[in-house]
Amino acid sequence: MQTDRLALLRHTLDARARQPIPAGLLRLALEGHACGWVDPAAADCLLAGSAEFVRHGSVLQPARDLLGFDDCTALLGRAARRLRERGLAPHWRDEQLDVLSDDGARLATIERGVCRILGITTHSVHLNAFDSMGRVVAARRAMHKPSDPGLWDSLAGGMVAAGETLDQALQRESMEEAGLDMAGLEMAGLGPRQRRGCLIQRPVAEGLMIEQLTVFDVRLPEGFEPVNADGEVSAFHRFPIVELLPALERGEFTLEASLTTLEALQHTTAA
Repeated sequence: MQTDRLALLRHTLDARARQPIPAGLLRLALEGHACGWVDPAAADCLLAGSAEFVRHGSVLQPARDLLGFDDCTALLGRAARRLRERGLAPHWRDEQLDVLSDDGARLATIERGVCRILGITTHSVHLNAFDSMGRVVAARRAMHKPSDPGLWDSLAGGMVAAGETLDQALQRESMEEAGLDMAGLEMAGLGPRQRRGCLIQRPVAEGLMIEQLTVFDVRLPEGFEPVNADGEVSAFHRFPIVELLPALERGEFTLEASLTTLEALQHTTAA
């Protein structure tokens, strides 16, 4: 029965996390590299009154040849500001993220707040944290968060900033969100790997979310009590493994955290 419930939950989460690209979006390309998906409203904004972008069939691309990384970054910066001025980018963050092509080339950086408007793939890190009793330590998202306010989340997690490595991003997020220094901590190794990834692709209010998650499992030091420093967490809770499945089924966790913690349940059941 437990195995059947896990399989059903996995099917439900996968259906939410792996949705097709909506019809009608334009492919965004830089220097011949596909790197995003733009809805018609955003495309019209970038095309209207500007000579910087052109449309060729179903592809939106720069109107002139660019000169590399800095030129692409400057162009996207102007595009982001134009979207903001037209009211299409309400969640401005003043954070730069890397723009990677579908084949992995680093093309530019861009304001985080327009990535989903332009369907640009983002990269994030997530920490599955287990205490000495094997409980999952989760963080409740603050009510002022623009997405998933009040839901349970991984102990720490967030976007990989422009130029950051995955390890650097994990260390930064762990300190900001839980006061946890990752240096020297034992990896929990609950699955076949201690670091793994999954992809989320789904329409969201801002546009299209395409996010590559890298998940880490860690065993917390004895007596560790998380402390939030950035105001994005309202509470912490230690979930025994047996309580995780009902909470996940009730939708009390974010989609990202649901996907990352489900593996812990599946491993425990198979052990």
